[in-house]
Formats: sequence, C-alpha cells, structure tokens
Amino acid sequence: MEILDFRVRPRTEWYYKDLYPTPIPEFRRYVEIYHAHHLISLKSFEDSIADMRAAGVTKGVIFAGDAAGNNRLAAFVECL
Repeated sequence: MEILDFRVRPRTEWYYKDLYPTPIPEFRRYVEIYHAHHLISLKSFEDSIADMRAAGVTKGVIFAGDAAGNNRLAAFVECL
C-alpha cells in the first residue's frame, strides 16, 4: 500500500520559520492538542525525507507557500 502525504513541510529552518522556536498561535494549539512538542525541532531536508520513509510515506507533496518557496524548492530538487 502506498501512503501519500499532502502538504509536507520538511523540518528545515525556512519551512519552520513561523513554527520554531516559537510556533504561531494556530500551530501552537495543534501542537498542544496532539502532544507534538517533540516534533518541533529542525532537521536537514534529507533527514526529513528519511523520517517520512521510515513512517511508510512513499510520496509527498511539498508545501512551498509562495514564489520564494517555489524557487527554494526548485533549487533543492535541481541539486538531487
């Protein structure tokens, strides 16, 4: 069975800019409800993908957010 994760946010500094070290109020509530404090840490893009694979996620749609995010993501993919 394939698992597809939509709206992936790799745990990098750029993607977590509004979430780490102090989450925005909307996300803070999510963290508190789901006891996800341990997930609010930074990792490399590669480690974030490895975590997804370890959890059984086979494909993901990465959330870029805006034009700058699209450019950052495109630059990373070109490096692969």
